[in-house]
Amino acid sequence: MAKKKSSRTRGKAESAQHERRQQRLEERRLAKEQEVAREARAKRRRDFLRRTILVLVLGVSTWFFFFRNQPLTEIAGTRIMNFSTSGVNVHRTGSLEYETTPPVAGPHAPQPAACGTYAEPISDEEQVHTLEHGAVGIQYRPDLDPKQIVVIEDFVAGYETHVFSAPYPGMGPNVVVSSWGEKIELDSARPQAIRAYIEAFRLKGPEKQDCPNSSDESFSP
Repeated sequence: MAKKKSSRTRGKAESAQHERRQQRLEERRLAKEQEVAREARAKRRRDFLRRTILVLVLGVSTWFFFFRNQPLTEIAGTRIMNFSTSGVNVHRTGSLEYETTPPVAGPHAPQPAACGTYAEPISDEEQVHTLEHGAVGIQYRPDLDPKQIVVIEDFVAGYETHVFSAPYPGMGPNVVVSSWGEKIELDSARPQAIRAYIEAFRLKGPEKQDCPNSSDESFSP
């Protein structure tokens, strides 16, 4: 009788041991499934993050290379007029004809005008060469209010290089601010527009050449 009891005990022990093994296997299987699920979720998060970053990078790149490279159409509420930029490094002697008054591009004199303030008009041919070097010109009718001329000359004096001012007889607008290939026309010496234009176009000419503001003449009507 004792032997039968011992046999049943062993059977129960083996059954319990088998159940524990099965339970451990099931726990390991569940743990493995959970780990696989966690890795899958982590991979989805990484993929989503990579796609989001890629979209952002492409968006920023598109904005930078497309929108930032689009030419300005206005500045301080004033329309920017764009013209042909031909004539880079084309030197001619004598009097030349230009598309605009004052001129903003085209063939020009071999010698540029110095930057700074002038009491007399600068020749078209010399000022175009100066614009080619990245200068910004501020020109005005000789009959402009003298107080506004002082404002213009003070602007030029605020820069060490690449800005010049001079009277321009026969000019239609009261004030023209120009650079290589573009200009704005103003009814008066508006500080906001002049400053914004200088900051946008100064040193942006096709040739990088020095142009210190070495002329310090003052115009007297």
